[in-house]
Amino acid sequence: MSGPAVYGLNFHHFGLAVRDYDKAARFLEGLGYTIGSRIFDPLQNVEVAICDAPEHPTIELVVAVSDDSPIANVLKRQETSVYHSCYYCVDPSAALAAIEADGFPVITVSEPKPAVLFCGAEVLFAYISGFGLIEVINSVEPPPIATR
Repeated sequence: MSGPAVYGLNFHHFGLAVRDYDKAARFLEGLGYTIGSRIFDPLQNVEVAICDAPEHPTIELVVAVSDDSPIANVLKRQETSVYHSCYYCVDPSAALAAIEADGFPVITVSEPKPAVLFCGAEVLFAYISGFGLIEVINSVEPPPIATR
């Protein structure tokens, strides 16, 4: 078993797929979250918004915009789902290689592409066997969040 932080990943947010954006946003506001701008990302084919609150983890609300959105199948089975955790790091390829070397098979689900929400920083999605889906932002520090 490896020690902490051997993968070089820094936590950023949890991704929450939702059918009803307004309902989810209203609940998060009740928990003390501030809801960021709702932004369409044509490369990911979703609408997203970052939600922040003191003493709570950051949440990304993710809404399918069509039946071929990446989360459409998740939302067919349930109305909401925390379906990914997101991390940022300086070298996503090295991080995934370290995870695989540590005995966790990695399947790249989505190759790196610029994300509108993160002002063009590249993101990739990978499935980690035994853990689940992760998003990795190619960034040395938390990336800036787009406001439109």
